[in-house]
Amino acid sequence: MSKTSIVIERLKEINEGTAVAIKIGEINYADNFLSVMEAILKNYTVEKNLKPIYLSITTPASILIKIFEAFGIDVNNIIFVDVISNMMMSGNKDLLQNVIYVESPTMLEYIMLKVRYIIRKHPDEKLFVVIDSVNSLAIHNNYNIMIEFIHMLVNNLKGMGVYTALIAIDSGENIEQINNMLNLVCEETINVREG
Repeated sequence: MSKTSIVIERLKEINEGTAVAIKIGEINYADNFLSVMEAILKNYTVEKNLKPIYLSITTPASILIKIFEAFGIDVNNIIFVDVISNMMMSGNKDLLQNVIYVESPTMLEYIMLKVRYIIRKHPDEKLFVVIDSVNSLAIHNNYNIMIEFIHMLVNNLKGMGVYTALIAIDSGENIEQINNMLNLVCEETINVREG
Protein backbone atom coordinates (compact mmCIF):
# COMPACT_ATOMS: atom_id res chain seq x y z
CA MET A 1 0.00 0.00 0.00
CA SER A 2 1.42 3.43 -0.95
CA LYS A 3 2.10 6.16 1.62
CA THR A 4 -0.67 8.23 0.05
CA SER A 5 -3.15 5.37 0.52
CA ILE A 6 -2.05 4.79 4.11
CA VAL A 7 -2.55 8.47 5.00
CA ILE A 8 -5.97 8.51 3.28
CA GLU A 9 -7.08 5.40 5.18
CA ARG A 10 -5.95 6.86 8.52
CA LEU A 11 -7.69 10.18 7.77
CA LYS A 12 -10.94 8.33 7.05
CA GLU A 13 -10.94 7.25 10.71
CA ILE A 14 -11.06 10.80 12.09
CA ASN A 15 -14.16 12.73 13.06
CA GLU A 16 -15.12 16.33 12.40
CA GLY A 17 -13.13 18.71 14.59
CA THR A 18 -10.24 16.29 15.03
CA ALA A 19 -6.61 17.40 15.06
CA VAL A 20 -4.08 15.02 13.52
CA ALA A 21 -0.30 15.16 13.90
CA ILE A 22 1.46 13.96 10.76
CA LYS A 23 5.08 13.23 11.60
CA ILE A 24 7.34 12.85 8.59
CA GLY A 25 10.80 11.26 8.85
CA GLU A 26 13.72 13.33 7.62
CA ILE A 27 14.95 10.68 5.14
CA ASN A 28 13.16 11.26 1.82
CA TYR A 29 11.28 14.12 3.49
CA ALA A 30 10.32 15.86 0.23
CA ASP A 31 8.84 12.69 -1.29
CA ASN A 32 7.00 11.83 1.91
CA PHE A 33 5.72 15.41 2.30
CA LEU A 34 4.35 15.37 -1.25
CA SER A 35 2.68 12.00 -0.62
CA VAL A 36 1.00 13.47 2.45
CA MET A 37 -0.12 16.60 0.57
CA GLU A 38 -1.43 14.46 -2.28
CA ALA A 39 -3.39 12.35 0.23
CA ILE A 40 -4.87 15.40 1.96
CA LEU A 41 -5.34 17.93 -0.85
CA LYS A 42 -5.94 15.74 -3.90
CA ASN A 43 -7.84 12.86 -2.35
CA TYR A 44 -9.22 13.23 1.17
CA THR A 45 -10.53 16.81 1.06
CA VAL A 46 -12.03 16.26 -2.39
CA GLU A 47 -13.71 12.99 -1.35
CA LYS A 48 -15.10 14.52 1.88
CA ASN A 49 -15.97 17.85 0.18
CA LEU A 50 -13.76 19.84 2.56
CA LYS A 51 -12.28 23.25 1.74
CA PRO A 52 -8.56 23.30 2.56
CA ILE A 53 -6.90 26.21 4.33
CA TYR A 54 -3.13 25.83 4.02
CA LEU A 55 -0.82 27.69 6.43
CA SER A 56 2.36 28.02 4.40
CA ILE A 57 5.11 28.44 6.98
CA THR A 58 8.09 26.84 5.25
CA THR A 59 7.66 27.50 1.53
CA PRO A 60 6.04 30.50 -0.20
CA ALA A 61 2.55 29.82 -1.52
CA SER A 62 3.56 30.78 -5.08
CA ILE A 63 6.10 27.92 -5.10
CA LEU A 64 3.74 25.46 -3.40
CA ILE A 65 1.04 26.23 -5.98
CA LYS A 66 3.41 25.33 -8.83
CA ILE A 67 4.50 22.11 -7.08
CA PHE A 68 0.94 21.09 -6.23
CA GLU A 69 -0.23 21.77 -9.80
CA ALA A 70 2.59 19.55 -11.11
CA PHE A 71 1.17 16.74 -8.94
CA GLY A 72 -2.36 17.27 -10.21
CA ILE A 73 -3.69 18.98 -7.09
CA ASP A 74 -6.46 21.50 -7.81
CA VAL A 75 -5.13 24.62 -6.08
CA ASN A 76 -8.16 26.75 -6.98
CA ASN A 77 -10.11 25.31 -4.03
CA ILE A 78 -7.27 25.88 -1.52
CA ILE A 79 -6.93 29.09 0.46
CA PHE A 80 -3.31 29.74 1.40
CA VAL A 81 -2.21 31.78 4.38
CA ASP A 82 1.38 32.56 3.40
CA VAL A 83 3.47 33.64 6.37
CA ILE A 84 6.94 33.20 4.84
CA SER A 85 6.99 34.99 1.46
CA ASN A 86 7.62 38.42 2.89
CA MET A 87 10.66 37.15 4.84
CA MET A 88 12.10 35.00 2.08
CA MET A 89 11.38 37.16 -0.92
CA SER A 90 11.86 40.62 0.61
CA GLY A 91 8.33 41.62 -0.24
CA ASN A 92 8.66 40.60 -3.93
CA LYS A 93 5.70 38.26 -3.96
CA ASP A 94 3.13 37.46 -6.58
CA LEU A 95 -0.26 38.63 -5.35
CA LEU A 96 -2.44 35.61 -5.98
CA GLN A 97 -6.21 35.49 -5.66
CA ASN A 98 -6.39 32.56 -3.23
CA VAL A 99 -3.47 33.66 -1.03
CA ILE A 100 -3.62 35.81 2.09
CA TYR A 101 -0.24 37.14 3.15
CA VAL A 102 1.01 37.59 6.70
CA GLU A 103 4.17 39.62 7.17
CA SER A 104 6.08 37.09 9.29
CA PRO A 105 5.77 33.68 10.99
CA THR A 106 6.34 35.54 14.27
CA MET A 107 2.99 37.33 13.93
CA LEU A 108 1.05 34.49 15.56
CA GLU A 109 -1.99 36.52 16.63
CA TYR A 110 -2.34 37.89 13.10
CA ILE A 111 -2.12 34.34 11.68
CA MET A 112 -4.92 33.26 14.00
CA LEU A 113 -7.05 36.25 13.01
CA LYS A 114 -6.56 35.46 9.30
CA VAL A 115 -7.60 31.83 9.81
CA ARG A 116 -10.68 32.87 11.78
CA TYR A 117 -11.53 35.45 9.07
CA ILE A 118 -11.39 32.74 6.38
CA ILE A 119 -13.57 30.44 8.47
CA ARG A 120 -16.17 33.20 8.92
CA LYS A 121 -16.16 33.83 5.15
CA HIS A 122 -17.07 30.15 4.56
CA PRO A 123 -19.82 29.46 7.12
CA ASP A 124 -21.55 26.79 5.06
CA GLU A 125 -18.44 24.79 4.18
CA LYS A 126 -16.61 22.10 6.07
CA LEU A 127 -12.96 23.06 6.38
CA PHE A 128 -9.60 21.33 6.72
CA VAL A 129 -6.64 23.36 8.03
CA VAL A 130 -3.11 22.21 7.21
CA ILE A 131 -0.22 23.71 9.21
CA ASP A 132 2.77 22.82 7.05
CA SER A 133 5.49 22.83 9.65
CA VAL A 134 5.30 23.01 13.39
CA ASN A 135 9.11 22.80 13.34
CA SER A 136 9.34 26.01 11.29
CA LEU A 137 7.05 27.80 13.72
CA ALA A 138 9.37 26.67 16.52
CA ILE A 139 12.39 28.11 14.67
CA HIS A 140 10.78 31.53 14.21
CA ASN A 141 9.15 31.88 17.63
CA ASN A 142 9.83 31.56 21.32
CA TYR A 143 8.94 27.97 22.08
CA ASN A 144 6.50 28.70 24.93
CA ILE A 145 4.68 31.35 22.89
CA MET A 146 4.47 28.95 19.92
CA ILE A 147 2.98 26.22 22.13
CA GLU A 148 0.39 28.64 23.48
CA PHE A 149 -0.47 29.70 19.90
CA ILE A 150 -0.85 26.07 18.71
CA HIS A 151 -3.03 25.22 21.73
CA MET A 152 -5.29 28.22 21.15
CA LEU A 153 -5.51 27.77 17.38
CA VAL A 154 -6.17 24.03 17.46
CA ASN A 155 -8.70 24.25 20.29
CA ASN A 156 -10.54 27.06 18.47
CA LEU A 157 -10.59 24.95 15.29
CA LYS A 158 -11.86 21.91 17.19
CA GLY A 159 -14.62 24.02 18.73
CA MET A 160 -15.72 25.08 15.23
CA GLY A 161 -15.66 21.48 13.93
CA VAL A 162 -12.69 22.12 11.64
CA TYR A 163 -10.43 19.22 10.69
CA THR A 164 -6.76 20.07 11.36
CA ALA A 165 -3.45 18.49 10.31
CA LEU A 166 -0.20 19.61 11.91
CA ILE A 167 2.84 18.56 9.88
CA ALA A 168 6.12 17.98 11.73
CA ILE A 169 9.55 16.66 10.82
CA ASP A 170 10.13 13.81 13.25
CA SER A 171 13.69 14.82 14.16
CA GLY A 172 15.83 17.84 14.89
CA GLU A 173 16.02 20.52 17.52
CA ASN A 174 13.30 20.54 20.20
CA ILE A 175 11.71 17.39 18.75
CA GLU A 176 10.88 15.96 22.18
CA GLN A 177 9.10 19.18 23.17
CA ILE A 178 7.32 19.38 19.80
CA ASN A 179 6.17 15.75 20.12
CA ASN A 180 4.89 16.43 23.66
CA MET A 181 2.94 19.45 22.39
CA LEU A 182 1.50 17.47 19.45
CA ASN A 183 0.45 14.67 21.82
CA LEU A 184 -1.45 17.24 23.91
CA VAL A 185 -3.40 18.89 21.09
CA CYS A 186 -3.86 16.03 18.59
CA GLU A 187 -6.19 13.06 18.94
CA GLU A 188 -4.42 11.05 16.25
CA THR A 189 -0.86 10.67 14.97
CA ILE A 190 0.16 9.41 11.53
CA ASN A 191 3.82 8.51 11.07
CA VAL A 192 5.18 8.69 7.52
CA ARG A 193 8.68 7.36 7.22
CA GLU A 194 11.14 6.35 4.54
CA GLY A 195 10.90 2.97 2.84
